[in-house]
Amino acid sequence: MRGRLIISRFSHLTGLSPKTLRYYDEIHLLSPAAVDDLTSYRYYSVSQIEVAVRIRRWRELGLPLDDIRDLIDHPSHAREVWARHE
Repeated sequence: MRGRLIISRFSHLTGLSPKTLRYYDEIHLLSPAAVDDLTSYRYYSVSQIEVAVRIRRWRELGLPLDDIRDLIDHPSHAREVWARHE
């Protein structure tokens, strides 16, 4: 699995705990790139690091998860999201 990271490594690189990553998967905010059918291990893509770090930083700023989802799904809504947050 070239370019894939197990949850513990991805957690270390992004600053998000494995528990938080599992929760974000559960609420469909940040799902792993692949899940092994046999072991249920979650594998994240190197390309997901940037999004995960953004999510962590936005949470540190106090942004609610629904607003973060809006920023990810609709970047054009950024101005409204940040205006609400102010």
